[in-house]
Amino acid sequence: MRALVIGTGSWGTALAQVLADNGHEVVMWGRNPSEVADLQGGRNSRYFGDTAITSAITVTADPAGIAGVFSLVLLAVPTRAFPSVYPLVAPHLREETVLVNAAKGFEPGTGKRLSVALSDAFSERTYRGIVSLVGPSHAEEVVRRMLTSVAAVSSDAALAAEVQAIFSNDYLRVYATSDVVGAEYGVAVKNVIALASGMLEGLGYGDNARAALITRGIAEISRLGMAMGCKEQTFGGLA
Repeated sequence: MRALVIGTGSWGTALAQVLADNGHEVVMWGRNPSEVADLQGGRNSRYFGDTAITSAITVTADPAGIAGVFSLVLLAVPTRAFPSVYPLVAPHLREETVLVNAAKGFEPGTGKRLSVALSDAFSERTYRGIVSLVGPSHAEEVVRRMLTSVAAVSSDAALAAEVQAIFSNDYLRVYATSDVVGAEYGVAVKNVIALASGMLEGLGYGDNARAALITRGIAEISRLGMAMGCKEQTFGGLA
């Protein structure tokens, strides 16, 4: 399979390496020439120091260097960069292409969930559908091939299962789920708890306070999710 990865940041690099490890042909595009040059030399020093990145990835900063048909387009840029890369992504969405989003949060300015924002942005394109790849994961561990679990989320169960198979290997376990709304709210709102947890530590509180914050925070997120029509079990899972 040919895969196009948009974004040469930490998560884009880690997932590109996963795809390459799984035997897929991978092309990465990034807008930062120095970062691209670093990756072409087998490193992404900004994020991973001296950790070696597989050489089985083609990396370019030139949009003209992205040619051919891709079965998968992976969007691995911060949400604030979404509008700027829409024109780059659109021409590569074909009938046989699945769009995978690896970002978390909401579209700046509109507050839309990311799958909705992408669907609206590419409403004039014909492609197979959108799958979100989310979960409790640090890119620096994935790039070192340490055990990690994430979820492939789509309202199309067959498409989620296909993306699950594409990314799964002996160090990355991917689960498939269909609660798109619950997953997108969960991965975005849980970051509020993460920030608050860091604040508690900075204020000198201990594990008891952080445990209370996390436990009650998950309960609050679950109530929000249920009010939005999500599945309750989603908030006890990877999202």
